[in-house]
Amino acid sequence: MANCFPPSEWEAVYKRVKPIESKLADLYRAWSDDRARVSTEEIDALIALLEPAIEKMREAQRRPDCDFQLDYSPFTLLPHVHAARSAASLLALRIGRFEQRGEIDAAIADLRIGARLG
Repeated sequence: MANCFPPSEWEAVYKRVKPIESKLADLYRAWSDDRARVSTEEIDALIALLEPAIEKMREAQRRPDCDFQLDYSPFTLLPHVHAARSAASLLALRIGRFEQRGEIDAAIADLRIGARLG
């Protein structure tokens, strides 16, 4: 977060993002267990809310490479790994919705984002 937000904003950003991230994790877990348990409206609403994040992932795809500039050691913090997991969950939900609607080209585009993310 140090490169994205000044330390004085970390707490406010965390408070704003944590409930959304929890909702994403809960929906993804429920959807993974049984797609019929989760309403498509609920998934679509969350996807719409997170569209700016999806757009950032699309923008990142246009870059030649990504370097988190970490000095790896046994004590290195890896916050980007958690963010990548959340991004993958969001993409999986979107891909699933595209598949349900028969939007195969859109699903493939998101698969490409996910593959590059990994």
